[in-house]
Amino acid sequence: EMLRRQIQKAFKFNGLSVRPSAVSALESVLKSEDDFDQALEFIMKNLKSKACAGQVIDRQVVAEAIAELSRNEKDVAQGSLAVVDAFEMPSYEYNVSRRQFYKGSHNLTAKVYTQFFRERYLLIQQRVLRHQMFSNGTTTFGRRRVQGNPEAGFELTQIESLSSSGDGVKYVLGVLVRMSDGLIYLQDLNGKVKFDVSASADIGPGIFTEGCIVIVEGKLIDDVLIADTMCSPPTEPREQSLGAHGGLDFLRGRDPLSSEALRELQLVERADVGARFVILSDVHLDNVATLSKIQYLFQVCSEFDPIPSLFVFMGNFTERPFGEGDGQCGADEYAENFSRLGAILLKFPRILEDSHIIFVPGPKDPGGGGLIPRSKIPNVFTKAMLGVLEEECPQAQIKFCSNPCRVQYYSQEIVVFPENLISRRRRHSLFPPNEDQTIPENLVRTLVQQSHLCPFPPHTRPVQWAYDSALSLYPLPHVVITGDHYDQFEYEYEGCTVFNPGSFNLDFSFVMYAPAMKQVEFSKIDRAEEDDMEV
Repeated sequence: EMLRRQIQKAFKFNGLSVRPSAVSALESVLKSEDDFDQALEFIMKNLKSKACAGQVIDRQVVAEAIAELSRNEKDVAQGSLAVVDAFEMPSYEYNVSRRQFYKGSHNLTAKVYTQFFRERYLLIQQRVLRHQMFSNGTTTFGRRRVQGNPEAGFELTQIESLSSSGDGVKYVLGVLVRMSDGLIYLQDLNGKVKFDVSASADIGPGIFTEGCIVIVEGKLIDDVLIADTMCSPPTEPREQSLGAHGGLDFLRGRDPLSSEALRELQLVERADVGARFVILSDVHLDNVATLSKIQYLFQVCSEFDPIPSLFVFMGNFTERPFGEGDGQCGADEYAENFSRLGAILLKFPRILEDSHIIFVPGPKDPGGGGLIPRSKIPNVFTKAMLGVLEEECPQAQIKFCSNPCRVQYYSQEIVVFPENLISRRRRHSLFPPNEDQTIPENLVRTLVQQSHLCPFPPHTRPVQWAYDSALSLYPLPHVVITGDHYDQFEYEYEGCTVFNPGSFNLDFSFVMYAPAMKQVEFSKIDRAEEDDMEV
């Protein structure tokens, strides 16, 4: 009875409401503890960090807290990492009048095609209106006007209001589109206008294609908006975006973490200095040399202490086109290639037991239908490999994922996206890129400022409209990994690190990522290294 009163007093002292069943459950656990006071203190601290305002603690919440605190180091290391499929992510839509996001639906309806561009625009617009340059901007949506801080700088003008707002310089937020007449227009939610840039126009960093949202400084002359300056919308740090929406979990749709819980998570993350991720792209499994180098890489990594927490294999997983024609990689051979990789993995039980291993398909792997996000590689190609591995090593953590997919590691959000972004963006660019930045730097700025992995119109890169939110980069993730058929690069912008591991098939290059330090280490296996290793 005394123990029960102490538990109830602890809940009251910490400002938590509790059900009698939860008190009974906690009492039965604490009876067996040698140091009752310390155990109760740890459990209360855990409950307080996770409890939402007004939440009543029940038996299930207590059970989860006790299970979490009783995990050993290996449990914690494995539980710190989660892989989120694009089709598992919640969809959020922006409510203009309430200035907040709410959960939407993935149902494919006739409205979705127009809605997904609308949602892209509103996401950028609400971010821009918080920026110090435009936070005084009054903008209109339907009949509703949104007013910001009157002491700040510039005002955004709706396109439909350009002709009636007088002469002089205007600032317009719009989407670059090419209409049926072949001309470029700038379009917002209420109208469109012919668009051109002056001969001396200042075009900011980025690679601008159709579908990009831009801010234009210019004048309306003979019904054409002539730009003197054009740039991508200013972005904002991840913490600022999360703060604007009450810490909303855009990745998994869970309850927001308290600030104390987030700080503790970040401390544990930074303390895990031995954690390493190994990332490879263009892993062509129909190439014997590729399999040989993978085996050598596993051999080296199996001697690490600790073993790398994560191996990321990005496609395309075949060098030859997939198909049943001459010179192509057929379905049976494609499946057999994965079985060969599975046989290699069985030689390294430490990796199978202690590492997460994920496979992310490339644009030319089977099963995608040419759309993004695309689903994982179909089971028919992977069931033989997975069956053997499950039988020989039941605890193996191997997952075939969508493209893109996301990795959550403690507090970090990491996006994995195998796509030839640089060549596609350069091919469809409407204006020469800014020469003050390298091509990778222009790409990174575009992705970050557009808050989207692939801001193209549907005819240049078809999108599953109902799942366009899975391509969003808002709030900014900590890391974006582009499996681009391009040289290795790393560039950090506004707190988001974007890197490309290079093509493993081309020169056996890859990346070793240390999440505790957010450090990218470019690596390469020498061509002469272990060339004679049997596969």
